Amino acid sequence: EYMGRQNVQIVAMADAFKDRLDESYKNLTAKKYKNAAGVLVDTKTKVNVPDDRKFVGFEAYKQAIALKDVDVVILATPPGFRPWHFEEAVKNNKQIFMEKPVATDAPGIRKVLEVAEEAKKKK
Repeated sequence: EYMGRQNVQIVAMADAFKDRLDESYKNLTAKKYKNAAGVLVDTKTKVNVPDDRKFVGFEAYKQAIALKDVDVVILATPPGFRPWHFEEAVKNNKQIFMEKPVATDAPGIRKVLEVAEEAKKKK
């Protein structure tokens, strides 16, 4: 839905592994979709991720989230990592879209609930 809006672009990506990041980038830029008006749009116009904004490593998510021009963070990582990525995004005052499940175990769920309460206080 958001990709169809004119002022939305993917401006950074992060992954623990370079080959996975490169494959994701390739997949994102190889597609076309119909926007809300039914016009066919090339995703290359919506994905603007230069090499210096492709972050790799287990701490890469922190670099992507910390960027000042990033307003929204999409957490599509394996669910075991999501509680800590969610915490980082809340700490950096980002809007967050997170896939389900949000965690894989009781400590992870407790972390998500705790961080969600912190986010509510920031409103």
